[in-house]
Amino acid sequence: MISQAAVEYLSGLKYRADAEQMVSLIPLSGIYWEDEIDFAQLHQLSEQDQHHILWLFGIRKKIWKSEVLNSSDQKFWQATRNLVPHCPLFWRVDPSPDVIRADACIERELDVFEEHLFEHADHASVTQDEHGVRRVTATFVLKKEPSASRKRARWKILFRRGTDGA
Repeated sequence: MISQAAVEYLSGLKYRADAEQMVSLIPLSGIYWEDEIDFAQLHQLSEQDQHHILWLFGIRKKIWKSEVLNSSDQKFWQATRNLVPHCPLFWRVDPSPDVIRADACIERELDVFEEHLFEHADHASVTQDEHGVRRVTATFVLKKEPSASRKRARWKILFRRGTDGA
């Protein structure tokens, strides 16, 4: 199911107990640890291999949420884990309640971000592959007169501070 290139990539990742906890809005939309992914190397892989790696992170999120995995997820997770058992991604399947809460908060913030992005885009779409990997696109026409509803700077809307949206 997973290519040799992806196996080599995952095999090159080494678990470190002292790895820093990180946040990725895109592409992971949540918590990860710095030893679990190398974005520069990830982008060297084929698009299909990248999707397979992201699928693993998605499966782990399901495990974190105690969701029942479908057959495809179970088979892919177990087959990959058998090939690269020392990959750090497989070492953190039972995070603390604080990590779970922080991850859920990040997901909610990303949902708000996407809502605002779509509200102000001239064209936007979301596609999802059979493994749950989502692709979000938004197009903005920059050379047009802003309408009354668009006079507020987009960056102020997308990256608002506080709860009042200001």
